[in-house]
Amino acid sequence: METEHALGLTPANNFSEIQPALNQWRDELRKLAEIHRKGARRLRYLSRLLGGLNVALAALTATAMYAALNKKLENLDLGWQLMITGVAVLPAISSGLQKEWQITARERGHLTIMLECKKLEKELEFYQVAPPENWRETLGAWHQRFKQVVSQPTLSP
Repeated sequence: METEHALGLTPANNFSEIQPALNQWRDELRKLAEIHRKGARRLRYLSRLLGGLNVALAALTATAMYAALNKKLENLDLGWQLMITGVAVLPAISSGLQKEWQITARERGHLTIMLECKKLEKELEFYQVAPPENWRETLGAWHQRFKQVVSQPTLSP
């Protein structure tokens, strides 16, 4: 009986009485998994964009530096010298942003939470189809894991 109170439920005599709460938890897990999937996808695209930018700018910098060295740097206009210097610095800025924003770690955090949500969802669906004999204790332990996953930050310190 105290398990139902811990789960935020009224005391239930049989398993079918808690089905609405189980459906609500399942829906919450699905929504949370989708949010984290989209977050991971956005971060993956941002990482690819910055990585591609690094490659393109590095190639542009190398080409510009080669052209500038062939023309002798002192003969270049100040504007061209500043542009070459700016282009040379951009790959470092882009790389620094990737590290500062911790894009890969944040993507991994979103994927981890998404997978945990999917795992809990599948377990809950199994319990709904084949309720365990000791369903109060089983769901109590499951709900503890549910609360941890739902409150988990995407990037742990």
